[in-house]
Amino acid sequence: MRIKSDVILDGVAGNGSADKHLQPQIYYAIGVARAIYRRYGYGLTVTSGLEGKHSVVNSKHYDGLAVDIRTKKLVSVEIQRIVTDLKTILDKEGFDMRIEPNHIHIEYDPKTDDTKWIERVI
Repeated sequence: MRIKSDVILDGVAGNGSADKHLQPQIYYAIGVARAIYRRYGYGLTVTSGLEGKHSVVNSKHYDGLAVDIRTKKLVSVEIQRIVTDLKTILDKEGFDMRIEPNHIHIEYDPKTDDTKWIERVI
């Protein structure tokens, strides 16, 4: 797995005095994505974590609940297969995925008040 050099996963100063960190759910999603990429013979590159400006004002990136993974060297059929596999595993755990022009956006956005997801996956 590769983390792009300008990607920040931990220790970004937030709106207050507290630091921001990627949440455990996102580290879990990165691990799942890495396994799926490896299944298809690719290495995973994380292209965005906490840093940068995002197109959505209340982006989950700013709360450590989203990550972007590179699709640059993949053709659309491969991207669709990867997203299908990601959804099979991550949808039921409260994640959403979106295909963007050069990456897959993964965010933790549960539709219910289920805070015990980690107990099911560990």
